[in-house]
Amino acid sequence: MRNALDNISDGVLLLDADLNAQYMNQKVRDYWGLSEAQVAAHPSYAEIIAGAPHAYARGIPPEQLDAFFAARVELARTPGARDTLTPDGRHIRVHCAVTPNGGRMLTYCDISDLVRSAE
Repeated sequence: MRNALDNISDGVLLLDADLNAQYMNQKVRDYWGLSEAQVAAHPSYAEIIAGAPHAYARGIPPEQLDAFFAARVELARTPGARDTLTPDGRHIRVHCAVTPNGGRMLTYCDISDLVRSAE
């Protein structure tokens, strides 16, 4: 199953009920720039996004980063889909689903081509 998830085009991040990473496929590891050691430590979602502001928060003034990350962590608790624009101009649809154990499954899909076509 892990090999299959590592070879799909979408990112998959599984979090437990406390929002600690239980699994992330290669796409998510690449996006956040995480090493195998970091992945093995099962970081919290807050640690993942705070550790890679270049991937997620470029352009956010330093005095606003804590509030920005807190809001993003809260979004990881909220089921549903939302679109975000990355610093490099990609449009990513993030979908959050609640898992049976109270955790979350976040999927990341690059919808840039769809957005460009619509424009």
